[in-house]
Parts: sequence; structure tokens; C-alpha cells
Amino acid sequence: MAIIKCPNCNQDVSDKAKNCPHCDYKINDFDEFERLKNSVSVSPSNTRNTFNPIAKKFNLVVMIVKVIGYFSAFISIVAFASIRKFWWGLLGSIVIVISTWLSTLLFEAIAEGLNLLQDIKNKL
Repeated sequence: MAIIKCPNCNQDVSDKAKNCPHCDYKINDFDEFERLKNSVSVSPSNTRNTFNPIAKKFNLVVMIVKVIGYFSAFISIVAFASIRKFWWGLLGSIVIVISTWLSTLLFEAIAEGLNLLQDIKNKL
């Protein structure tokens, strides 16, 4: 419990008090707080639907880049293993996997940003 100043009469009041005991000024409106708290709904980002059509296209690009990137990493190991240069193939596939992961991470971040902008636009 803390002591605060009443905005109306500038007297010391408990922060838990609903009204100022000196001037009866409403300090804490718990009902209003509960109403506001219950009216706000927050959904986790992983369950949110994609609203923005451009973000849907970015998600499609992400899936295509993942398939091509990870498949090419596998092919590089197989190709270099067939010519007895397995370690070069492993190194090449590691580079391909890391670059695929970074590029898809970038596209996912762009899609998430577009979804957030659409959420903001819908709330305005």
C-alpha cells in the first residue's frame, strides 16, 4: 500500500482508496478498470489468422524458399558425396541451410509486420 496525493485537494490518500476521504474525489474506479480489462482481447500471434493479402503472399514465398533451400542442401550433400567430396558437400549444405533460414526469417518478419499494420488499421 502506498500513499499518493489526491489530484483534487492534494491531501495524502491510500492508493487503494476508491474515493478521497477529504473531498470525496473518485481516485480509483475499479469497476471501470475491470470493464476495460475485460473488453480488451489479446490473441497470441501464433494463432492469429493472416488478414493482409500481401502477408499471405509473403508466407507463400517463405514456404517456397524453405522447400527449395532445404532440398538443395540435401542435393548438395548427395552430389558431393557421389564424387567423394563429402566434407565440401556438408559445408555447402550448412551454408545453404543457414542462408535459407535467414531469408525465411526475414520474410516471416515482413509478413508479421504487415499483419500488425493491418491490426492497427482495423482498430482505427
